[in-house]
Formats: sequence, C-alpha cells, structure tokens
Amino acid sequence: MAGWIDMFNFVQITSKIVKIYSLLIGILMAFILSSCGDDSQFRVAGEIKNMGTQNIRVIYVSNGAVKSLTSTVIDGKFSFVGYSPELTIVRLFSNNKTPLGTLVVKNGETIDCTIHNGDRYNAKMEGSDLMAQWSDFIAQNAQILSSDDIESRNQEIAKYVAKNPSKLLSTVLMITEFYTPGYEQLADSLMAMITPEAQPRHLIDDYASTLAHITSENALGKVLPMNLYEKGDSLFNFNASKASYSVLCFTMPDDECRDSIVPLLKQWNKTHKDSQLKIVDISLANDTFQWKKSITTDSAKWAQCWALGSVQAKGIDRLGISRMPFFIVTDSTGTQLYRGNSISQAQEIINQKLQ
Repeated sequence: MAGWIDMFNFVQITSKIVKIYSLLIGILMAFILSSCGDDSQFRVAGEIKNMGTQNIRVIYVSNGAVKSLTSTVIDGKFSFVGYSPELTIVRLFSNNKTPLGTLVVKNGETIDCTIHNGDRYNAKMEGSDLMAQWSDFIAQNAQILSSDDIESRNQEIAKYVAKNPSKLLSTVLMITEFYTPGYEQLADSLMAMITPEAQPRHLIDDYASTLAHITSENALGKVLPMNLYEKGDSLFNFNASKASYSVLCFTMPDDECRDSIVPLLKQWNKTHKDSQLKIVDISLANDTFQWKKSITTDSAKWAQCWALGSVQAKGIDRLGISRMPFFIVTDSTGTQLYRGNSISQAQEIINQKLQ
C-alpha cells in the first residue's frame, strides 16, 4: 500500500512540475513574441564572417535625421536596435569605413543576417519579405554585383525592375545598387516603370541624406595623390604638391556644357605656368573609346585623363562627386578651396590666388 501511495505522490508532483514548466515556457514564448513585435524599435542581429572582435558603424535615417551608432562585434556575432517608424535603409561599415552590407528595416521588424567581411555581396538576410527578396537577388547576381562590369550590373537590375515594377525591392535596387552616371536616361525610364506605391518618397530622400552624411566626412578633406590614364594609355599621377594650385575638372562625354568648359581650360593653360596651376581634365566615361572620342577636337595642352571606374575609381570615390560637370580647386597641400558645379566660381578662386 505504501508503494502505491508513493507512486501516487510522485505522479502528483510530476504533474505539478510539468504544469509549472509549461507555464514558464508559455511566459517565455509570450515575452519573445511580444519583444519581436515591439513597434517602438527595430532589431538587427547576426554574424559577420572574418570579422573577429571589433566595432562596426551603423548609419540610417529616422524621421528625417541621420542616425549614427556603434555596435560591437564579438567573435563575429553582433546585434543592435534602432528606431524608424518608416522603412529606412541601414548601412553597415567596418571600423576602417569599408562597406559591409545594406539592409532595409522599420520598427517592429527583426532582421537576421550573415555577412562576409570583404565580400558584401556574400550575404544572407531574413526577417521580412523584402529582405528575403533582396537576399535572393544578391545570391543570384553576386558575381556581377561585385565586379567592375557596370553595364552588366545595370542590365540585371533593369531586368528585375521590368519584371517587378510593383515591388519595393525595385526601388531599393535603383537607389542603392544601380550605377547612374552615364546611364541617366535608363535610370529615369526604370524609375518611371515602378508604381508609385513601390517607391516611397521618404525612402529615396532619406537614402540621399545618408549618402551625403557618409561622403561629407571624406569629401571635404584633402585631395590625395591618385593615378589616372592619359591619352597614350600611360599612367598619370596627380599630386597637388607639384603645383601652387590645381584644378580638377570632372566631366562625362555627353556633357553639353563641355563646349563652354574647354575654352576656359585653354585660357588658364595659356595664362598660367604648369607649376602655378595644374589643370587636370578628368573624364568619368564608362570606357576609353567614349572618352577619346569626346576630346578629339580639344587640341589640349593640359592633362587629359580617364578614371577607370568613374566616380568609384580609387582616389575619386572619396571626393563625393554628385553630378557632372564638377570642379575642385586645391592648393599645394591638397586642401580644397572650391568644390562644386560652377566653373565660373572655380575661376574666381583661381583669379584671386594667381593675380
């Protein structure tokens, strides 16, 4: 009889333990679910391969203001929270400002991602339909996206937009991955295809603010030495220290205002010695054929160069060139005295310094 009583007590105790355990599990799951559905913030967590332990930088826009925060990666694992009631584009950078990845998220969402340091198109992202679609697109086109083949890159994005004009990813790809210089007409036609519901104005404006914030840190700094290509396909090394002042003129082959730019370059070249004013006419054409065709009638006696990679060329990428034509005047230390789209304002600075 005692054995049956002991067995009965054991069953009762076990039943109570099971109930308590079930209750705790329920509370825990409720907490997790309510936390994931918290509309007051968004969450990003995951792993960055080949990163080790260091800080990363996170930049995004919330309510029209640029937000910048630091997250610590420990043994490749990281997580952070942010705040944005509307969808925002979040960019991740290593501590040496190398791009690591790009996400789109809003309050209430939790994004889980795996990123590879040094290969930002080797990434997997999940947590929303948009991130899953983007992850699939990257996986299918990683080789093209990470190459210097701008034509193929843009064409793949164009194909996606044409097939998916009502998807938000079409807008995201256009503003984050499409290479616009030299492809302005294609960009305009593709954006016109996308339905209004799939291209929220705030997302486009906020991303422009993010880029301006990122580039401004470097864009206003000193112009560093850079290697370019001259007409004879030889290397040209620009170094501001070789002249009292330098003027960098950035153009595209189809710039209609080039006819008004060249006469001023000729005038500067005639008026000032090379050691006083170094004139560097830099084409951001997609290939050397377009560039050489555009300068055949110039009869130039100043440096005419081509930048491999256009605005993403090493040395030029940090200058934050927004649109062409673009002019930068520097002193011998590389300090920028003028930067902008007006050649007349560039001329004013040159006249002030050399007269």
